[in-house]
Amino acid sequence: MVLKMSGTIYLLPKDTFNGPEQKAAVFDEWTSWTSVKPLARIHVEPSDFIFLDHVAANKSTESAAWTWLLYKWRSRARKRMHSTPQV
Repeated sequence: MVLKMSGTIYLLPKDTFNGPEQKAAVFDEWTSWTSVKPLARIHVEPSDFIFLDHVAANKSTESAAWTWLLYKWRSRARKRMHSTPQV
């Protein structure tokens, strides 16, 4: 997967959000059970992401555990695929 789309980052108020639960495998995801109004919106392009080679995608049918296990492999494969040989 190559990211070629522009997008938007939303800055949200933290009041109604809850942090991740402390489990064996923790993802840094914060959730809110109520709707929130963005404080600000920032337009972004793929070139804005200096860690773009660390982005990995997963299938919607894939379990969270499997995604977590494959993350490093996918991000390394993506980096190898997009690196240019030194001449």
